[in-house]
Amino acid sequence: MAPRSCKVCERLRMASGSIPNECGGGPFSDTSDYPCMPWFGMDIGGTLTKLVYFEPKDITPDEENQEVEVLQNIRKYLTKNSAYGKTGHRDMHLQMDDVSIGGRTGSVHFIRF
Repeated sequence: MAPRSCKVCERLRMASGSIPNECGGGPFSDTSDYPCMPWFGMDIGGTLTKLVYFEPKDITPDEENQEVEVLQNIRKYLTKNSAYGKTGHRDMHLQMDDVSIGGRTGSVHFIRF
């Protein structure tokens, strides 16, 4: 699987066998499609691993219906907890709300292990 995945990327992959470079900022035939965007970012260092999660808040009813149960569980787990296992902690004081990224509006959460 490619590092980035979305509806548009899947359609392009099926049609051409690869994801073109313009994915993530190119034109789209369906205006309801957003550019490809990873919801997670990760930095693995020597003694600390940091995870950034973008939680979109502008989800349409259609998107919510299409979101599979696994993704809903991940979202709930990451946003409803402040501790993860023995070493994971969400830095709630660093949370940024009403952030616009790639045409989507949501919250950015920071978790460290």
